[in-house]
Amino acid sequence: MLSVSHAQPLCGFQGKDSLVAVVVGDTIHIHDLAACAYCSATFDIWVKVVDDSVYIVQTDTAGRIATCDCLFNLRTSISGLPPGTYWIAVYRDLLKKYGYFADIHQFIGSVRVIVPSTSTPSLAWNTFQSQCLPDAVPLGASLAPARLILHQNYPNPFNPTTTIRFETNKSEFVKIKLYDLMGREVQTLWAQQTTPGLHSLTIHVGEKVSSGAYYCRMDAGGFSQTLRIVLLR
Repeated sequence: MLSVSHAQPLCGFQGKDSLVAVVVGDTIHIHDLAACAYCSATFDIWVKVVDDSVYIVQTDTAGRIATCDCLFNLRTSISGLPPGTYWIAVYRDLLKKYGYFADIHQFIGSVRVIVPSTSTPSLAWNTFQSQCLPDAVPLGASLAPARLILHQNYPNPFNPTTTIRFETNKSEFVKIKLYDLMGREVQTLWAQQTTPGLHSLTIHVGEKVSSGAYYCRMDAGGFSQTLRIVLLR
């Protein structure tokens, strides 16, 4: 059996990664093709079965932060499931080791599979991760980015937590603030001297902040950039 699903695009290049499920005997092979992650990403795969759903979480356990994005081919092979029809959902945690995207599983996609009779007595799995694919388009070749930029938050819309990444190319005092549509300041998200590199900021919006569109603005020296974000209660 072959099942294919186009997953969420997590990079600004190369489009979406794809999930491919192949059942061979009593083993399901879940291929996550062209999965976008940091160039230094090393994934630890976690599998959990709840009734007719199988959850796969790809957690990055890399020992350093890279400021470039790469594409990887990932595979999770699962055996020991009782016969039946299953929905397999794949999630990704990028740099959770450092507190980024903490408690936020990014949903990648899902596939439906049918498992025939099996003689394997218990659940087991193994994994594979390719090297960075040669056709990947890196966002930066070094650990020090060549630009100042505020990346769009994820998820967006959000409730009540979302994450924003930003890059600095030199030591700079960086301010990131949240404003309503009337230009009134709602919350200071970041205000400190910041080292060069890629940074991640998790926004927690309080109960007093109502649903709607807001502006998130980053100021650093003479640089300024504004993004539109949406809170849905």
